[in-house]
Amino acid sequence: MRVAMPELWETGASWLGRLRFFDAYAYLKRKHIGSQVAITTYHRVPFSRQNWSIRSQVTLRSFENQIQYLRQNFAILSLDELRQALQRKSLPKRAVVITFDDGYRDNYLYAFPILKKYSIPAMFFLTTGHIGVGKPFWQDRVGYLIHHAMVGHLELDELGSYTIRSAFDRSRATFMIRDNLERLPEQRKNCLIEKLADVCRADIPDDFGSQLVLSWAEVEEMHQDGAEFGAHSVTHPFLTDLPSAQARWEIQQSKEDIERRLGEEVRFFSYPMGQCSSEIVRIVKECGFAGAVTTDWSWISPRSDPYRLGRIPMTESQSKSAALLSGFVGDLGIKSRWSKN
Repeated sequence: MRVAMPELWETGASWLGRLRFFDAYAYLKRKHIGSQVAITTYHRVPFSRQNWSIRSQVTLRSFENQIQYLRQNFAILSLDELRQALQRKSLPKRAVVITFDDGYRDNYLYAFPILKKYSIPAMFFLTTGHIGVGKPFWQDRVGYLIHHAMVGHLELDELGSYTIRSAFDRSRATFMIRDNLERLPEQRKNCLIEKLADVCRADIPDDFGSQLVLSWAEVEEMHQDGAEFGAHSVTHPFLTDLPSAQARWEIQQSKEDIERRLGEEVRFFSYPMGQCSSEIVRIVKECGFAGAVTTDWSWISPRSDPYRLGRIPMTESQSKSAALLSGFVGDLGIKSRWSKN
């Protein structure tokens, strides 16, 4: 019988977790570098798993279990508290910061009430061009179309051909098409997604975006209840692929969008897809941000650059999340096998 690779990794992580291997690894690593401070990353927190969604998902029940685990085993800091600790060159022995990327509505519906219940600080990074306008992310459009396709095969010009007769086929095709679309020019990308809709013979509901992405009223309500917000660009591009002036607009405008709505300075930035360069870091500094986060799977040390702070992705699996938090997976450099929920 063929066993899928993700299942092998899950089994291995579970077995090592029962042996407390990850706790031991984290302890030894702390002894070596002096602290264990991690910034965690979440994207979607739906009530139950949605198979069409490309974005990483941690469902409501798993999210609450993870929050309970984190508050029992770590000091939980705000991102600004971490920045201040970095300025002092004195970090807590074992701490985490909780962040969310993009601005999904399930953050408001399910994640934030749990954070309020346990009085946990968190930073929500918003892609402002999608907030309050009912505009879904293109990745979600692709995932929804493929998983609701009325055909068993796709032919998509330079994107290739795919058989999508099973749930596994559809998931595989979704991620491959996503990867092929990611760095295409915006106009060509949108053209191919429209063609995908025709080929799939699937329709996206009119309220798809408004049900999926936060409104400004929800952002303001969360802010009044203590949520902190950072900028994540306007349109979620690869900033390193853009001309300098356009990258600056994405960074500065997203900051101004949130400040205008909330009447409060936005101090932190999250690089879309975690991509940055010396030029992009310079622009972020010039736009007045106090720090920025990437998607590098690394712990924070007293020597960490506040404008290149690594983060640890959280997954639905408690075993995999423990492995990631321990630093073990990032140190081995096996991101591609662990990055899918």
